[in-house]
Amino acid sequence: MVISQARNVAVSTLLGNIHSLPYSSGKEVKTAPLLVAAATKFKDTWPRDVLRDPEVLLTIAPEAFYGSLAATLENQSEDGRLPRRLSNVTPMTRNIDSFRRRFFGHSPKREGYFKPEWYTGTWNNFVGRKLFGPRSHPVDTYAIVLIALAEGSLRDPAFATLYEPYADKAISYLDGQLHGGLLRHPPHGGWNDHLHLDAFLAEQQMDLQHMYSRMADMKDSLGRIEEATDLRSRADILRDTINEVFWDERRGHYIFAIDPLRETMSVLANSRAIIYGIADADKSARIIDNFKRAHAAHRYMPLHTPQLPKGDMKLLRRWVMEHYLSGEICLPWNQAVAAEAASYVDKEFAAMLLEQIGHPLVEYRSPEILRYHHGKLVPLEGGLLSGQGYGFSWGAKAFIKAADTLEQQLRKAA
Repeated sequence: MVISQARNVAVSTLLGNIHSLPYSSGKEVKTAPLLVAAATKFKDTWPRDVLRDPEVLLTIAPEAFYGSLAATLENQSEDGRLPRRLSNVTPMTRNIDSFRRRFFGHSPKREGYFKPEWYTGTWNNFVGRKLFGPRSHPVDTYAIVLIALAEGSLRDPAFATLYEPYADKAISYLDGQLHGGLLRHPPHGGWNDHLHLDAFLAEQQMDLQHMYSRMADMKDSLGRIEEATDLRSRADILRDTINEVFWDERRGHYIFAIDPLRETMSVLANSRAIIYGIADADKSARIIDNFKRAHAAHRYMPLHTPQLPKGDMKLLRRWVMEHYLSGEICLPWNQAVAAEAASYVDKEFAAMLLEQIGHPLVEYRSPEILRYHHGKLVPLEGGLLSGQGYGFSWGAKAFIKAADTLEQQLRKAA
């Protein structure tokens, strides 16, 4: 019952985050229904968040899916780069906005139309780069955008024909970022830049592998047989490489990254391995066994186990990221993805994970960060990402997809 109620709340949250907004497209300004990252504080279109799990948005609000995807692709640069975020404020305005919210409880009115932002970091203007160091362009958004394009194109061939050149440019750009066939996460680059890693992250390779596979399907649908064959070959090779390089046979899970953090298990990366079909049945069962042990130890699914080091976080970035690296918090979207993966292996465990985060989802309306308190999960208080009612689109979609996957697997087993 609670899973069904929570799913309804998640659908309501998602629909509430769709707005008809103008965005820049070359020299034009277009208007389309766009999904924003959250109901409060993050009212921008973040391609990584709004286009992840594309099947959900395609089913619930296809106009917003195609609008958000088109806005992202039409802001592609000449060399193939995709924007990290479409924002209707400048980076400097964003920082002033953040300070006013934190210290005075209000923020300036946002006006204008959505424009691309090409760099990552809390402060992505001149002052921010001086304080935090240079920012590399994030590479972890590309596979997610292209997976979404493939999913949308298979349902709308005309859309596929129109936006295929954007996909080719993005893949070409990604090819330039590969090292030995693997995508390297640069220091100060992407959404994990608070770790200051210069490494190959398992989760990024898994997204890349799935992107190759889904883009091959899109190319097939367009009659591009040779390109489809090449992409499918890349997917097969990368799957084998992931299983050879990232799988830890002794621990029974995929490692977080090479070379640092080999002992750490990323719940998201291991969940993706099951969902994408990279892990076979034996590996999947061992991963879920690890998930059960992690849940028993923390009483919820942690983002990583063991806890990651905090690294060299300075000024505002420490305020933002401290909770994400803490071993004392639960991220609902992380547990939802784990539940989706568990649906293929242990349906009872998957249902328990969804019920646990379903209660606060219904009671507090899509909180971003939870903590375990007196036998239940409640919103974390203190810090920039605390409180309730954020209405994060990714969290809503993750819960919907996990709940639907569990229902499908239960029907198959019946």
